[in-house]
Amino acid sequence: MSDDHSECGPDKDLYYRQLLSSAAMAVMAVDHDMKVVYCNGRAAELFGCPVKKLTGLTLGEIIGPERRHVIETLTQRAIEHGEYHEFEFRHETIPSLPRFLAVTISPICDPHGQPIGASTCIRDITRRIQLQEQLSQSRKMRALGVMAGNLAHHFNNILGSVVTGVDFARNSNDVRTLKRTLSNTAGALQRATQLLNGLLAFAEADYSDSDLADLTETVLYFVNQIESDLTQHRITLDLKLHEIPVMAVPMNQFMTVLRHLVGNAIDAMPDGGRLTLELEPQNQQVICRITDSGHGIEPKDLGRVFEPFYSTKELEEASAENRAQHHGLGLSVAMGIIHELGGTISITSQPGESTLVEIRLPVDPSRRLKPLVDDLEDLSLHPTEPPPKT
Repeated sequence: MSDDHSECGPDKDLYYRQLLSSAAMAVMAVDHDMKVVYCNGRAAELFGCPVKKLTGLTLGEIIGPERRHVIETLTQRAIEHGEYHEFEFRHETIPSLPRFLAVTISPICDPHGQPIGASTCIRDITRRIQLQEQLSQSRKMRALGVMAGNLAHHFNNILGSVVTGVDFARNSNDVRTLKRTLSNTAGALQRATQLLNGLLAFAEADYSDSDLADLTETVLYFVNQIESDLTQHRITLDLKLHEIPVMAVPMNQFMTVLRHLVGNAIDAMPDGGRLTLELEPQNQQVICRITDSGHGIEPKDLGRVFEPFYSTKELEEASAENRAQHHGLGLSVAMGIIHELGGTISITSQPGESTLVEIRLPVDPSRRLKPLVDDLEDLSLHPTEPPPKT
């Protein structure tokens, strides 16, 4: 189609109206007063209201009181500043049948580029969200199956050693044999307890520690504890502590996270190397980075490192610290604790060169990561870049 759309003939306006009215998504246009001046049939169907009744209402009145402030504020920004915004939200026309909608707000400009209104395109993404939840549930069940099998294997080994030792001790009158059996049994039960504690942390259900401490102070305390261990392994520590907001974390739990991560880093540098520990503020988050100069992680293993009991090294290769915490659960435990704190943890690696672990924690501990935006502050952080002008 040419730029002047001459093939549309004198019915060019009708052509564009038909184009909009036939769109599979809801399309609404508002004027400077944010009142709807046009909407298509899909919008009337989506919100269960005739086109004539929608016309003249504000977007806030159509969307509902829960999102009114958000939608009207973003629409005003589009009109006054030419901003583009995209977001998703849950819309409950019928409480038992909620819908998930994706909204794109764009400015409408005159020939001189001045905003004169805004367009709102709304897509029903309920089916997509449902499929994502089903896929997530399927993956969760598969992971639980693998975890249950590994858990049964580990407990079977622990209980098997206990039963064997007790049977042997029952047929012996030697005091030293009885003491050795009791000692071995106590060690086995201790390993079982550590295993369960790790699983509780992975399941985000470990609330045993409530000793809050400042994050920077916690990192410094941890560094003082591991300095001798790093020296023993010929590892140089590069500590980069930028000025960050004072924020409280459960000290013992965060120390557990750091122990697991640094333990893995030490194991990755058997011949020595450099360990970098960094704290840095970014927007409303604090980032904790741990980088080692070790052998890295192969791409085939990188996607599975957070799975319980999955490991890329044999048990005898793990450090004594990691063996005590139970081999194969370190990163799973770390992930569980960080998620419980409302943060995220990710790993990137260059095989043969280095591994970077990045932890992001919200400055406000009451905030939690959400799949759908729930407040204006979330929506306004990153307005969508407008398309290039042609």
